[in-house]
Amino acid sequence: MVNEAVERLDGIPGWLTLYGNNLAVRKLPHEKALEETVSEGIKTVRSELEHFLEGRDKVGYLAALKAAATSARWSEVKGAVKIGRGSPVNDATVHNILESLKAGTFDPSQAHHSCVRLFDFSISLRNALTRSCASVETSDPRNRDAAWDA
Repeated sequence: MVNEAVERLDGIPGWLTLYGNNLAVRKLPHEKALEETVSEGIKTVRSELEHFLEGRDKVGYLAALKAAATSARWSEVKGAVKIGRGSPVNDATVHNILESLKAGTFDPSQAHHSCVRLFDFSISLRNALTRSCASVETSDPRNRDAAWDA
């Protein structure tokens, strides 16, 4: 029961505390407590993402997030941003998007716009965004995919 909650909530103390409150204080059964915690997580992450995207290139950021979360290579992230925006995009733009995501609220555990999978997706994004910082530091574009995959 607790192991399932730790795994599903990725060991994040705040979400585990909310789960514990749902379980112990509200006296919800395990499944309902976990469901309520994930539901609250979805709302919180969605709200934070919407706030983060205010004044930014929403289409470009969401395209980068979706691609990064699928363990895409650097070139695939860049391609996703290009397709999302409907126009060419340079390496500096992709670098800036990824760095902003890493520096913002969405590094380590948040991001994505799909309300159905938002919370689970946001947890899985941590490694992809961490990897992205290593790859964007690679100066030779031919090596970016290799660094991204590392």
